[in-house]
Amino acid sequence: MRKWTRLDRQLLLDRSPWLRIYQDALLLPNGQRIHDYYQVESRDFVVICALTAASELLALKGYKYALHQEDLQLPAGYLEDGEDPLAAAQRELLEETGYLSQNWLKFGSAIVDGNRGNGAGHFFLATGAHLHQQPSSGDLEEHQILLLPQAAIPALITQGQFQQQGTLACLAYVLARALTQSAAPGALPPP
Repeated sequence: MRKWTRLDRQLLLDRSPWLRIYQDALLLPNGQRIHDYYQVESRDFVVICALTAASELLALKGYKYALHQEDLQLPAGYLEDGEDPLAAAQRELLEETGYLSQNWLKFGSAIVDGNRGNGAGHFFLATGAHLHQQPSSGDLEEHQILLLPQAAIPALITQGQFQQQGTLACLAYVLARALTQSAAPGALPPP
């Protein structure tokens, strides 16, 4: 596949560090020119699938403004400038839940939108998580920490209880790992 060539870029909106929107002029490999292709830049983020020693999934339940309703989600958050994704994942887990883990596995990373951009998600599994302190996220949202049994996760997904792309992507990594390790359907993987 041949790459597209950017001919020009105009910054339309700059709300750094959270959001930048660009209008690009492009030349496609077939010679076609596009003068209004939009790109969205936002911060990279982490999502953590954290399991306790009892193999319970740490989840958060709270109101999300863009959804206009409550949602289940995994601990997550934006990377600070120059921050390593693993360090961000460890920080976010502690801030949002008060839990720590010594066992971390990075599943991978994925871009939010292959056409527009919008930041990359970095997905982690943390096992043996244990309560260390009270949460202190400083987030705008209120949330409740839930410990969910593994067996409930597939049904919660299919019922639409998890609605955010990053949480669903992280859970997909976990379930795919369980399947490739010949685990029972729906079982989350061991560390």
